[in-house]
Amino acid sequence: MEEIKNDILLNYSEKKLAILFYFYDNMEVEEVLYFWSCINQIINKDIALNVISFLMNSQENPITFPKYAQRSLNYHIHQVNKKVAKLLPRKYSQYVKQLKLFRFTKETASGLEAKQKIFDPFMFLVNSVYNILIKTSSLEITNSVENHFYSGTTLDFSMTVILLHLIKYTPKEDIPLYIKHVTNIIDNPKDVLDYINTNKPYSDILIQSIYFLNYDLYEQILLLIYDSWKYYRVDLLELLVVFDITQFKLRDDNIDILKYIIAHRPAYLKDAVEVMISSMSRNTVVSILVEYYDFLEPYFNALDLSFEEAIEASKKNTNILNIAYKKINTPEDRDRFFSTLKAADSSFILSFIKQNEDSDLISFIVTHIQLKDSLKDYILDRYLRDQKLFYKLLIYCDKPTVLPFVEEFLTDKNSMSAFLMVLKPTDILVHALNIENVKIGIRIIDISFEMSNFNENDYIYAMNTCEKDMPPLLIRVLILTFKKYQHLKSYIVSFLYKLINRGALEKDSYRIGIIRCLEMLESASIDILTSLPERTIVNILERSKTLCKICRDNIFRRENNNKREVNSLRRIIRERF
Repeated sequence: MEEIKNDILLNYSEKKLAILFYFYDNMEVEEVLYFWSCINQIINKDIALNVISFLMNSQENPITFPKYAQRSLNYHIHQVNKKVAKLLPRKYSQYVKQLKLFRFTKETASGLEAKQKIFDPFMFLVNSVYNILIKTSSLEITNSVENHFYSGTTLDFSMTVILLHLIKYTPKEDIPLYIKHVTNIIDNPKDVLDYINTNKPYSDILIQSIYFLNYDLYEQILLLIYDSWKYYRVDLLELLVVFDITQFKLRDDNIDILKYIIAHRPAYLKDAVEVMISSMSRNTVVSILVEYYDFLEPYFNALDLSFEEAIEASKKNTNILNIAYKKINTPEDRDRFFSTLKAADSSFILSFIKQNEDSDLISFIVTHIQLKDSLKDYILDRYLRDQKLFYKLLIYCDKPTVLPFVEEFLTDKNSMSAFLMVLKPTDILVHALNIENVKIGIRIIDISFEMSNFNENDYIYAMNTCEKDMPPLLIRVLILTFKKYQHLKSYIVSFLYKLINRGALEKDSYRIGIIRCLEMLESASIDILTSLPERTIVNILERSKTLCKICRDNIFRRENNNKREVNSLRRIIRERF
């Protein structure tokens, strides 16, 4: 038991398993049960072929096993059968279907074993030949004998050739069984290969049966294949169950063999790469990489491509740019890489930049490649907050995306020009008026008045839009607008009336600005002052000597003597100022 545990569970090797199979018949009942329990625990794709080969031989005839342990044994066998069925490729399905539970010998009441009918492969062969002779006419037999035994001819007798030739005379439903039982009789590897080379049917079943039931012959067949290039064919390799790729003498002419192994025999991929590197020219290695990039990805380091090889190969398979990128050594290499990258589709570029965080790379992509779909969405989401890339990415943004960045990135005329590629002047002005950070709002508003992109209509629109909310900077825009556009005096007066009616004079942030506007309006401010309550007029005049002077210079003129609304203001000036 300990030996089984050590050889299977703890220190498994194919050789140790073969030794245990050899001594299987000598195991005790408990050891047999434990053996299959261990096999059930470790079985995988590599072991499954060995196990099915052993099971096919063991299940062929009834075995002698204590009755009390038969149910337990078949439970383990059932579990193993299920796992083998899942692990083996579809091409072995006919053998999987043959897997069954063990059959046990029965005992008579006297304790003697009852005779059971056991398949006799030799009698099966004799009967097959006999049936062929019965179906053949006497004339055909006579002609065949004369053809083979005329004077001076020696018959080249080969049991392998004869047995394989009989396959075509065997009923179709009996062919797998016939092949299975002649497998242990045939012994000539060359005759087997000759049979297969003629594309005879059932070659796959023949090779698989030889592997399972006559492994010595299978190894001889492999040796013949290794030693002769005429057997270096994909259709022949497709039939082989296992082989050693390192034994092939491959060269550039055998590229199809290597391609088949890379694409369809993943278990040999590592050895295939070593053989490719050691036996093939660099041009062949690169051409295989171009075609089978996905298969060879884990072995890029072993292939050791130069930048020149990688960049040239990438023109045929864009994915190889992943290798070229890691081989960049000089500024010239980087320029060539970027130039080649421009031709790649956006899905590859997206995948590439997700794997490589390189600011120069992203800057190049943003500057030289038109961003679309997922690539655009990813770069905007990932890099829009990067100030170095922000202005280059603005052309891909819409108004809702850009507005949140105005406060942080709109710092001068150049940045204002960049924002104006996406936003209208009125968008910027309205946003600046509503910014909580007054200093930033002042900076943006001041920049706008220095640029020709903004006109009087933009400021009028912004002020009218924000009139109801009365943001703190609204009065500043009003003052700056009047300074720059003197012809808007009537609008300024009208807007001041609106602000005053909304209680602007009660707000400290507005009071000073309104007084400043009144001073700028000069005589036009008198009409606004006369509309105000007396207490408000006094508060304003106490704060502005300029307005007091404007009032003195205008309200005592002769043309104003008959204006009733001026009387109150005239009285305040006389009494208080």
